[in-house]
Amino acid sequence: MRSDRPINAASEDRLHRASFARQIAAGLVADPTIESVVVAIVGSLGCGKSSLLRLVRDEVAARGDLVCVVDFNPWLYSGDLELAAHLLGTIGDGVHAVLKDRDADLARKLVATFEGAVRVARFGGRLVAKAVAQRAGAPSDLIAVILPEDEVTAKDVQTRLTEQLADLPFHVFVFIDEVDWFPTDEVRELARVLRVVADLPRTTYVLAFDRRRVELVLGGEDPTRGRAYLEKIVDQTYEVPPPSDADLWEMLLAGTQQALVEARVAPRGARSTEVTARLQAAVLPFVKSPRDVGRYVRSLPSAIGLYGKEVHLADALALAAVRVFAPDAFSLWLNSPETRDALMKPPKSPGDADACRTHIREFWGADPSHVEPLRGLTQATFPVAWQLMGDDAPG
Repeated sequence: MRSDRPINAASEDRLHRASFARQIAAGLVADPTIESVVVAIVGSLGCGKSSLLRLVRDEVAARGDLVCVVDFNPWLYSGDLELAAHLLGTIGDGVHAVLKDRDADLARKLVATFEGAVRVARFGGRLVAKAVAQRAGAPSDLIAVILPEDEVTAKDVQTRLTEQLADLPFHVFVFIDEVDWFPTDEVRELARVLRVVADLPRTTYVLAFDRRRVELVLGGEDPTRGRAYLEKIVDQTYEVPPPSDADLWEMLLAGTQQALVEARVAPRGARSTEVTARLQAAVLPFVKSPRDVGRYVRSLPSAIGLYGKEVHLADALALAAVRVFAPDAFSLWLNSPETRDALMKPPKSPGDADACRTHIREFWGADPSHVEPLRGLTQATFPVAWQLMGDDAPG
C-alpha cells in the first residue's frame, strides 16, 4: 500500500471485495437485454471505488467471447463535442478489435458507421454554423466550406449504429473511472454525452464516482436537483461497502512494516511490540479509508528521515500521523516551542501548568475534525501532557 493507485488484480484485494465484484459482473453479463444500461459504482472519497471497478472489469473481461471491454479516459478530452467524438471513437476501436476476426463484413460496416458518428460529433457545431450562415444569406461556397453537402446527419448515423450494434454477437462494456475528480464543467459535459450515446444497443457503461460530489455538480450545489438528474442517466447503482476496522488495521500495519523495512529501521522484539501498539493507539484512529492508509504510508520515509534520529521511532510514527491528517496541529508542534514543551515536559510550577494546559488544548483544537484522534495520540505519545490535563483528558 504505497500509493493511491487502485489494485491491479484480485490477489491484491485486502478489503475482501472480490466476491462482491464477481456478483456485480455476473449480474451485468447475465442480463439478456440488448438495451443500453448505465451502471454506477459509488462511494465516498478514498473508499476503494477504482479498485472495485477494476475487479468488476476483470470479471467481465473473463467472460471471453460474450463481451467487448472498453476503457475510456475522459481526462484526455474536453468539451461536449470532443468528448462525444472520442467516446464514440474509443467504442468503435474496441468493437472492431473484437469483431474483425469473427465477422469481417459487420466489422467493416461498423467502422464506417462509427467514423461517421465521430465526424458528426466532432463537427456538430458546424451544423449550427451552417444554419446560421444560411439564415444570414451567406454565399453558397462559404456554406459548403462550413459543412460539405455529403456529410451524414446525426439521425442517419444513430439509425445505422442502432441497427448494426443490435446485430453484435457480444455485449460492449465501457468502463469510466474517477468521474467525481473531473472539473465541474466536464462532469456536466460527460453527463450530457452519456444521455445521448447511452441509447446505443448492446452497450453498458460502468462508472465510478462519489455520488454526493456528482449530485452537487449536476444540481448546481442543489443535491436534490442533481440526484433527480442523475437518476435519469443511471439505471443501476452499487454502493462500495465501507472497509472494516480490521481490514484498515491490517493494511496500515502491513504498509508501515514495509516502509520501515525499506528504510532499514524495522524494529525487533519488544521495540516491535511497542511500535505496533503505538500505531494502533495513535495512528489508526485517524484512518478512515484505504486512501488514508496510502497517504500515511507514503509520508513515512521523510518522517523517519526527519525525526528518526532525534525522536523515538514510535513517536516519529505518531507525529507522521499528525503531519498528514492534522497539519494545523502539526504546525503548532513544529513552530511553537511552548506547545512542544507542554506536550513533552512536566511544568516547572503551578502557574506554568496552567499555561501548559492552554497549549495542549490549542493543540487538540487546531484541527476540529480530528480532536478525538489527537487526544488519543496525546495519551499514547505524550503521557506527561495527558496526566497534566487530568479531568480534561478523557474529553
